[in-house]
Amino acid sequence: MEFLATLLADGPLAQQNIEKQYSNEGHSESTIRRAKNLLKIKSQKKGGPLGDEEQEWGLVITYVHQ
Repeated sequence: MEFLATLLADGPLAQQNIEKQYSNEGHSESTIRRAKNLLKIKSQKKGGPLGDEEQEWGLVITYVHQ
């Protein structure tokens, strides 16, 4: 889970890129999905009208007003 949070700390990344990095670290797809759910990561489609869409994952940042 920490690995995914670190990957996304600087902003959203393409799902394909995340899965490749996770795989290179020896993690399974189910581990990625569990971490995504625990971190409440949001995914959205990015891309153009030519069918070159891809999913992008990003952390949801909540600000607490003090």
